[in-house]
Amino acid sequence: MLVTGSDARVQASACAVFSSAEASCLNLRVKRDQALFWEGDEVDGCYRIIDGAVRLCRMMPDGRRQISDFFGPGDLMLIELSDTHAFTAEAIVDTVVCHYPRSIVDTLLKSDPRFALELLAIACDRLVSAHHRMAVLGRKTAEERLATFLAGGAKRLTPKRPVMNLPMPRVDIADYLGLTVETVSRILSRFKRDGIIDLPDIHTVRVLDADLLDRLSEGEA
Repeated sequence: MLVTGSDARVQASACAVFSSAEASCLNLRVKRDQALFWEGDEVDGCYRIIDGAVRLCRMMPDGRRQISDFFGPGDLMLIELSDTHAFTAEAIVDTVVCHYPRSIVDTLLKSDPRFALELLAIACDRLVSAHHRMAVLGRKTAEERLATFLAGGAKRLTPKRPVMNLPMPRVDIADYLGLTVETVSRILSRFKRDGIIDLPDIHTVRVLDADLLDRLSEGEA
């Protein structure tokens, strides 16, 4: 997933398995802030992000928004076997997704054991991420939550891509971490002042001290 440090190997393997369904794949263009689907809509397949970014969210009864995940290029998004979507998916920026029809997914699940195992691996990976997220929201301070968020994104960096791109606005990060946007902005500024990160622009983060960021995320600094 986009910033949560999900297992990229699992994602790549599952996408490779979906190659057998490419002939039935339909590319969809979704404008910024447009919904790909809404909570309660019928599940008609699954999606892979080709370009752009998507947030998975739902509205609470009191009107507050909770974001449960972010997805970026290459991510296989939301494997649901229920009849209706439990969340709403919205494009953070102009986005292109590949849609695999439900009938194709169901056929592959029944006929291709490797495909079924790869989807099981994704489900297990998502379960581990959900448990990790519960710990972040339930026990960590605001500073530790944001450090965990940034440390997860930093783990996806490579020598060829040393700078973290965060396409989502800070209000999205706040809704993902259960914080206010003012708190997110204040802590980011503190991390920059302390030499932990640099902020070349509002959507870019350069990690300067990954070890300290990891210690902050674990409450050890």
